[in-house]
Amino acid sequence: TAPGSEAVPKEVVLAARRGEEAAVLAWLDGGGRVDATFTREGVSGFTLLMYATFYGHEQLAATLLQRGASINLQNSVGSTVLMWAAGMGHEWVVELLLQH
Repeated sequence: TAPGSEAVPKEVVLAARRGEEAAVLAWLDGGGRVDATFTREGVSGFTLLMYATFYGHEQLAATLLQRGASINLQNSVGSTVLMWAAGMGHEWVVELLLQH
């Protein structure tokens, strides 16, 4: 299987959206892949890091990066996590991403 090709369960996606780090980490600790992808609103290739960034969850984003999340993955429309961060005006995550 290609890296990231495993689907992320809906409850984990929702946890990332809400910034619930414990739920996301429990899934990762149970064998989930940090760069696993999911589809939302017809766009595939989203990662948990993209969602944490989009919704402004700095601690979750930092933890995912520490766990090895890639900053270079693109969703099906070509967006990267850095594009999300810049587009949402989250300067903190832009700085964080540029350090990785």
